[in-house]
Amino acid sequence: NILIVEDADRFGLSALHQLRGRIGRKGSNSDLQCHCLLLSNSVPNSESESLTRLEVLQKTMRGDEIAEADFILRGPGDM
Repeated sequence: NILIVEDADRFGLSALHQLRGRIGRKGSNSDLQCHCLLLSNSVPNSESESLTRLEVLQKTMRGDEIAEADFILRGPGDM
């Protein structure tokens, strides 16, 4: 199975994590390799938060680490 997400830099971390989790679920053919390709046209620079989000997804599959990185990048929000 392969999932390709174009313009992945436009999505939030939680949305990309959920999409990535849709492939290779248990109950399917467990010996089948699955891949998620996140494509972006963003140009790397020091102010590019969108590519930083994609780097987080590259480094970890753990939801708690992704949520913590999202909190650090975007802040707590408003109530």
